[in-house]
Amino acid sequence: MSKFQKGDRVTYKGDGTTGIVTDIYPERDMYDVKFDDGYADVMFEEDLFRAREKYAQAPASPWVSINERLPEPDEHVLAAVPADFANPDRYEVASWDGEDWYTTHGEHIRPTHWANIPKLHPERP
Repeated sequence: MSKFQKGDRVTYKGDGTTGIVTDIYPERDMYDVKFDDGYADVMFEEDLFRAREKYAQAPASPWVSINERLPEPDEHVLAAVPADFANPDRYEVASWDGEDWYTTHGEHIRPTHWANIPKLHPERP
């Protein structure tokens, strides 16, 4: 039995292009696919997956906008600080004190996003 049917939206594993299955060759596990860029080709089943699977497999971003949620006060996190006239974009280990953000060196910063710092030894409390 074929993994895909005519009309299924698929993604080519090689470069991530998407298209529609237009014909099926079940005896060889192959499919005719018309890609969104107009290119058509015969593809092996193992080189394709359902287009929606690509998004289901994508890992969630560890970055949290400061407009969505803030860390616990005084918790050290990795803060993304946008460029200004004197500095390029950068990351700082910082904490939010309930009102403002400060690096571990005491510099006042205005980050846009933050992420938890993974524990070095997660098996330890």
